[in-house]
Amino acid sequence: MIKVIIVEDEMLVRIGLKNSIEWSKLDMEVIADFSNGQAAWDFYAQAKPDLILTDIRMPNMDGMELISRIRENDAETKIIILTAYEEFDWVHKAIRFGVTDYILKFKMSIDEMEKVLQKVQTELKTKSAQSSPGAPARPA
Repeated sequence: MIKVIIVEDEMLVRIGLKNSIEWSKLDMEVIADFSNGQAAWDFYAQAKPDLILTDIRMPNMDGMELISRIRENDAETKIIILTAYEEFDWVHKAIRFGVTDYILKFKMSIDEMEKVLQKVQTELKTKSAQSSPGAPARPA
């Protein structure tokens, strides 16, 4: 099961994401949700989630600082940014941090979100199959 954390300061968006996606159909489970990056960071080290969905602008610690801290030690966790802002400087910075995808909240649909989550699911399962014992060696 793929462990997911949602980090979003807008309560309706956070609850909507938790309740509108059929997480189990994607072999995913939302193990926690937070309204700010600091709370997510405090939980992150214990939980080691596979996927983080995070807003950019939040109180206490914004999404970019959260991503930066995670990337200091962990290049594997998948990260999807959810934002209401079309700020391309944020997008470029997020891409440098290895963010998996970027979704504008006001344009987001359930179908679009599920497609992005399916992409992440495929990437994680492929990586897991390649790193598990008995998996065929990757070509050099």
